[in-house]
Amino acid sequence: TGAAVDVSNHYVLLVNDGGSVYGSVQLTGTIASGGYLVVAPTASDVPADVAFPSGVSGIQNGGNDAAALVDGDPTMPTTLVDFLVYEGDFTPTDVSNGGTVIFSVPAAWAMSIGTDSAGTEPDLSSLGRVSDACDRMTPGVDWSVQVATPGAANGI
Repeated sequence: TGAAVDVSNHYVLLVNDGGSVYGSVQLTGTIASGGYLVVAPTASDVPADVAFPSGVSGIQNGGNDAAALVDGDPTMPTTLVDFLVYEGDFTPTDVSNGGTVIFSVPAAWAMSIGTDSAGTEPDLSSLGRVSDACDRMTPGVDWSVQVATPGAANGI
């Protein structure tokens, strides 16, 4: 956006291929216009602005897992802001947390970014949002595999 964004009511949710949340972190503060926020596990080599709690040791890397950005308390129905599926399409349409459906995934967002791990990616590859500040609601256009840029804006 062309303005700062208050993310204090937003959460990043980690979602397994069965459609249930296995980890979450509440965001804090404000992202400056043109800025970014890095969310990573505590033990990550990437300096994180927000770290996942100690109970979440990492992000699952199985087929059809996802990360979601929501606006509101993730223990009850909430507003889905963004959704990233990696290594295959996401087949459940509803995502639940503790048995409560908290949001439905639009069909266009349930598609993978079209990249599976082939084992030939360069070291320190990362999934990142294309940095033209335009969300087309099309994962294969809005996200890409990139060289990791810890502490800096995405390179694409």
